[in-house]
Amino acid sequence: MLQFVIPGRWCPHPVRDGAATLRHEQRTAPEDVDIIRQLAVRYGDDAIAVVLTKLGRRTGKAKRWNAERVRTARSTYAIPGHARTVPDQRSSRWGGRPSTAG
Repeated sequence: MLQFVIPGRWCPHPVRDGAATLRHEQRTAPEDVDIIRQLAVRYGDDAIAVVLTKLGRRTGKAKRWNAERVRTARSTYAIPGHARTVPDQRSSRWGGRPSTAG
């Protein structure tokens, strides 16, 4: 519900009641936060942004995901992570897969 104040010299703009509800509408979806939380263990912000975009997900402001927006979401929801994808430490330096020779 909108409530307006009759503007005077001191208040030329209308005032909206319930600005907190507007902020609530622009939050990152809980499903997106769960996806970021699960992927942040292994993948960087850039790779997470690609996954969210391919899934058709949008930010709380209806924008496409990018690395900066993922980083901001991780910071907001205190999710540890990396700017870039962490290489697999189990892989060998020659074949990219763990050694099976015994």
